[in-house]
Amino acid sequence: MAAQPCPQLVSYELSQYEARSADVGVTSQSRWLDALKNDNLAGSPEIVVEVFSPKSNTAAEMAEKAALCLGTGTLQFWVVDERFSIVTVTTASGTNLFTRGQRIPLGLVDTSIPINDIFA
Repeated sequence: MAAQPCPQLVSYELSQYEARSADVGVTSQSRWLDALKNDNLAGSPEIVVEVFSPKSNTAAEMAEKAALCLGTGTLQFWVVDERFSIVTVTTASGTNLFTRGQRIPLGLVDTSIPINDIFA
C-alpha cells in the first residue's frame, strides 16, 4: 500500500455531522484518490501530525484530538513540539516520546523518519 502526504488541505469526515483537518495527514493512495473525488476523507488519515503551539493549543486539546482520531482510523497521532524538539507519538497501544537522534517508525510503510530531519 503506497502512502503519500496530502499535498493540499483536505478535511476528514468523522461522522455525518463532524469534519476536522490536521496540520499534516498521511493516508494510503487509494484513500487519497477517494478523498479527491468526494472533497473529504472518510475517517481520519492513517497518520495525523499536529504542531503544538502553546498560544493556540493545550495538552488536553491534543489528547482529546488524539483519542478522536485513533477512534476513527488513525494509526499514529503525532504532536510536534518545536520548543523542546520532541515528537510525541500516540498509537492504540500507547504513547512514545521521540527526541533528537531517534527515528519514528511509520506503521503505514516500512520506513522511519529521523527526528533531526523534522527539526532541521
